Amino acid sequence: MGFSSTPDSSECVTVEIKDKTANSSNFFVNYCSPGNEDWDEWEFEYTNFSFDCNSPVFYKGAFYYLGKEGNLGILKLNDEEHSFKVLTKPKPPCNGNFQKFLVECNGELLSIFVAPFGKCVRVFKLNESI
Repeated sequence: MGFSSTPDSSECVTVEIKDKTANSSNFFVNYCSPGNEDWDEWEFEYTNFSFDCNSPVFYKGAFYYLGKEGNLGILKLNDEEHSFKVLTKPKPPCNGNFQKFLVECNGELLSIFVAPFGKCVRVFKLNESI
């Protein structure tokens, strides 16, 4: 679940992802916009993206998700058209399990990968010029 601002703000947009069902190649986004009392649902077709158990970060008007494979999904909810785009993944710090975090720091979007036992840490900054 993600929030575009503090939940008690009148400008807050709230999103929730419902993962694909076993027989479906789609996932669903439930969202509630300012002034609405009910949730809206939007269906997206398969995007080669596996959602992980981390919360999205609202950054420059979109919700950013760090996927299970370390790739980055960008959800834009516009009045006319909604979109979900997947960016190529950065290289994880090593093979195997690793922790991953998505944070905004000083106006930059960072993905952080930590190898088991803190053996290695890699930090990537979103390159918005490409």
